[in-house]
Amino acid sequence: ALNSYLDFRLRKTDALDFLKGAEEVCEYFLNENQADCFALCYRTMAQIVAGEKKQAIVSISMLKEMISDKNSFEWAFLLYLCTLMDPNEEYIDRITEEIEQISNAHPDDSRIFWFLLFLRKRYTDAPLERLKDLRQWIIRGVNSPIFYAEALDMLNAFPYMIGQLDSFSLSILRFGLRRDAISKSVISSICECLYDLKSYSQSVYDFADALYQKFMDPSLLEAIV
Repeated sequence: ALNSYLDFRLRKTDALDFLKGAEEVCEYFLNENQADCFALCYRTMAQIVAGEKKQAIVSISMLKEMISDKNSFEWAFLLYLCTLMDPNEEYIDRITEEIEQISNAHPDDSRIFWFLLFLRKRYTDAPLERLKDLRQWIIRGVNSPIFYAEALDMLNAFPYMIGQLDSFSLSILRFGLRRDAISKSVISSICECLYDLKSYSQSVYDFADALYQKFMDPSLLEAIV
């Protein structure tokens, strides 16, 4: 399930492939336990993304009956699914506030923060704030590949955010190399970082060499040597 989501989020597969992978995994867990709310939520998310909204509506109705704790991760997941179904801005704002309250009650639950990554308006207006918050969670020890994928997506889209090749940036960029999901657009920013290095760093040059082996970009080779 995780790999199918990552491949979809990193734009390596389409929504239908994501739905197929999610259904296969979730059906297994639901056959083992029909009350597995997470599996049902995850399958519902895949249904919505793939445009299977009629099936998703049925699943959401089931989840509303199944989840009794309105201050839980599962309820926050259900609320997030509702925002995917209804694009009305006022409705999304109201649901976001409810998820924020659940997050405040569970400040160490990174899963709830993941929903807010897509809902907080301030992230749309200031994407660097989104990356900063992701960075804080990862530095705190939340080494989730889902968070890495979100951070990588931002660095691919906004290479200037790399800033410097510190341990955080390197960990995200190495993740992108391993998943074959790093964009060539980052090369110019990587070159700038290499030129700005004040002292030799083996880890930085190992990464730069691996990036060069992937893209064979002469500007990167020049920055390395």
